[in-house]
Amino acid sequence: MPKLTPDDLLAAAPDALRGNQTNAPTLLQDAQQRAQERAREAVRTRFGPSERTPLTLRKPSAPQPVPPVAPNWPVEIRLQKGRKVRATLVPGAARREDLAAVADVSAANDRQAFDAIQQQSEAIESLRRSQAELVSKVATLQAQADRSTVGLLRGITSLEQQLQTARSRVLTQTLSSRRQAVRQKQALDSMATTTQIQNVNSVVNSMQAAAFGEKGSLLTTNNLLLAANQLLWQFIDPLLRGLGFALGPSPSLLTWLSPVGSLLTGQLVVGNRQHVRFISGVVTFDGTSDTTSDTQSESLRSRLASSFFNDFKRRTDVPATAVPLDKGIADASASVRNAVVTVSAFGAGEGAPTGRVAWMVDTGVDGG
Repeated sequence: MPKLTPDDLLAAAPDALRGNQTNAPTLLQDAQQRAQERAREAVRTRFGPSERTPLTLRKPSAPQPVPPVAPNWPVEIRLQKGRKVRATLVPGAARREDLAAVADVSAANDRQAFDAIQQQSEAIESLRRSQAELVSKVATLQAQADRSTVGLLRGITSLEQQLQTARSRVLTQTLSSRRQAVRQKQALDSMATTTQIQNVNSVVNSMQAAAFGEKGSLLTTNNLLLAANQLLWQFIDPLLRGLGFALGPSPSLLTWLSPVGSLLTGQLVVGNRQHVRFISGVVTFDGTSDTTSDTQSESLRSRLASSFFNDFKRRTDVPATAVPLDKGIADASASVRNAVVTVSAFGAGEGAPTGRVAWMVDTGVDGG
């Protein structure tokens, strides 16, 4: 009896293995049809009339023919009185020996018929048992084929689900990798931009330190104000983000404006303070004086910070010096009153002073 091989199951589901859309009932029906065809082939091979496996039933004997009836010979009829008469009967009467021969032939034919019927009954019973056995085996094979097909279909379904899951996972990983690459590129661009802005801030900080910084001590007022201003604008973006303000993608607009903001706030906070200690200038005497001496005055308003001017104007102890630059001036002096520097020059000999005089005023501010 042939068994359902895995090749039959694989042959029943070629489309599913090739990736086509074939439903489970169709595959199950194909597998059952193949199993039934193999079972029928086994029955035909075992019991079918063919040259290889002929039927083994014994051929029944031919019935015996009825013996011929004896001809209608004349018979003697004995009358009651003892007289004999020869006569011919029409129709002829059956003879005793003819009836005995017919009875013997009929009995022999009946025995042959019953023997053939008994043999056919045995053959039919054998076929019935074989058929029942084949039906059971076919049902068993069909159940096995169904279970194998269902298992195969479940495996195919599981494989398809795994492939779908793997495809979704690969797609998700690809999208995640692309998003991560975009985020990394954005982060690199942001870092590059932030670095450039920090470079600009460094230049601004250097300019402010050179313009407003004080030497000799780190903890002077100007230095502390400059440091606070520079740190504020350098960390204003993460500081505001940490406080919950939505500033958009990094670098934000505040980061871009931090150099300008640092300059403006530095100018407002520190720029109106006096940073230059020594103020100097040059006065020219043209010799038009009628005496041997001459004086010229110049206001220091434009040379002093506005917040420092009023205090400086009230001072009366401002040191000032003057130095002649040309030979036409023998000596010179300078003094400061009400934020006005007055330079006095004395001519060489008896003439009016002619030439230039350099003056310098000490504001007393420790600006370095």
